[in-house]
Amino acid sequence: MPDNMEIFRVIQKKFQDNDPSALELVYEHFGKRLYGYLISMVKSPSDAEEILNELFITVVRKREQIGKAENIRVYLFAIARNLAYEMFRKRTSQKETLSGYAQYLEISEDGGSKWDPEELDAVRKAVDGLPDEQREVVVLKIFERMTFEEISQLMRISQNTVASRYRYALEKLKEQMKGFEYE
Repeated sequence: MPDNMEIFRVIQKKFQDNDPSALELVYEHFGKRLYGYLISMVKSPSDAEEILNELFITVVRKREQIGKAENIRVYLFAIARNLAYEMFRKRTSQKETLSGYAQYLEISEDGGSKWDPEELDAVRKAVDGLPDEQREVVVLKIFERMTFEEISQLMRISQNTVASRYRYALEKLKEQMKGFEYE
């Protein structure tokens, strides 16, 4: 099975060659993860789907830039983030947050639930209690397995700021999750 970097290179090469299958590979490799990330931001499956559709339209329009991108994953998540914030700006009267990350928690790789209902509820409440900036770093670091460097590129902040937000978030989560035992 090819590793992520190999897949990224294949996708990038297909974009450089203007190969129509590049979009399909992007969807297969990133679609669910981008959707989960968008849900964590906009809290609405229909809004996340709408943004994801717009993201793929953007990918088609910017295929040349994607072929030259230094890190295709960061590039795609940046597009997703920018489109979500664009939606927020258009809906200034509504208060939207990053708390739809439950998509990540509820389903394991094999399609079943990893959590018992009490644990899931506690984790949701704990993550919901984080400030938006910390919550976004946690979602990207833990659920998307991005590095601090990738998160800093995506959020356009320093790696030290990312690491600090992550550390503060973990401290808060640890405090809020007292009483639960983990294997």
